[in-house]
Amino acid sequence: MYAPIMKIEIHDRDLEARIQKQIQATGSGSVEEALTRLLDTQEEQDLWLLENRAAINAKIRRGIEQLDRGEGIPEEQLTLIWPNSNPSLNDSPLRPRSRGRARSGTNLAVH
Repeated sequence: MYAPIMKIEIHDRDLEARIQKQIQATGSGSVEEALTRLLDTQEEQDLWLLENRAAINAKIRRGIEQLDRGEGIPEEQLTLIWPNSNPSLNDSPLRPRSRGRARSGTNLAVH
């Protein structure tokens, strides 16, 4: 006995273009194959995150603690570490968001 076939309609042209691009980039022979690859990759990433969540959270906590102790890198020195980066990190995902405490100009802690 066969399972019912799922039919998916894509009405968003941008999404359709992204799927077509993925088919070409991966050499997939069909939309189904491209979606299978994408789901496999996502499942691998989700599993890795689940398996490493405690270690990731510990590193984030350690970094925040370092920043709170003033052990971060002053903003004006970041371009020495990342010379190709934009010196304004105000919109960067790397810049810690305020958690109710001033961090006196530090952005990142490293160790």
